Amino acid sequence: MSIKVKWEGQCTEDVMVLQGIQQGAKLSTTLYKCYNNVILDSILKSGLGACIGDIQVPAPTCADDIAVLANSTADAQGILDIVQHHTSRDLVKINPTKSEAVLYNAKGSNISTLKFEDNDINITNETKHLGIKRNEQNRANISERIRTGRATIYSLLGAGLHVRRGFSPMVAYKLWRTYAVPRSIYGLE
Repeated sequence: MSIKVKWEGQCTEDVMVLQGIQQGAKLSTTLYKCYNNVILDSILKSGLGACIGDIQVPAPTCADDIAVLANSTADAQGILDIVQHHTSRDLVKINPTKSEAVLYNAKGSNISTLKFEDNDINITNETKHLGIKRNEQNRANISERIRTGRATIYSLLGAGLHVRRGFSPMVAYKLWRTYAVPRSIYGLE
């Protein structure tokens, strides 16, 4: 495979790429899942992380987005160490500055820092994972959900249409149920 780099209207000559696969190529997601599955299996075998009943759920994952669930900072750090071991062994770079931690039910506890590759992970009150905002109180922001529903309806309207005068009540109801309600309640479970 070869690539060219375009810069200010000029293209370089072909450069042969001898490793890796292009982002977005047909095999890239499948190959990444094969790679990522080794990490997830190692985390599961370690016994670290959270459980729901007798089912371990230490690292729910969607593509390359991983959430670490743990009952203690020691477990969370152990999971991060496993990820760091695999990524450094395989020469994969992860940007620790893009990672955040939200601590639930940590009232009055002595919170130690979480580290990845000798960098502190930012501990915040709120973060976004898979488009869902999570906060340390584990509560939904209702006014934000209402704003999302309204914005969804207004984005469906053409210029000059108004919700109350532009549609029949039945059409407005169908739009609300089909588009606005699912977007408003996404992630509330």
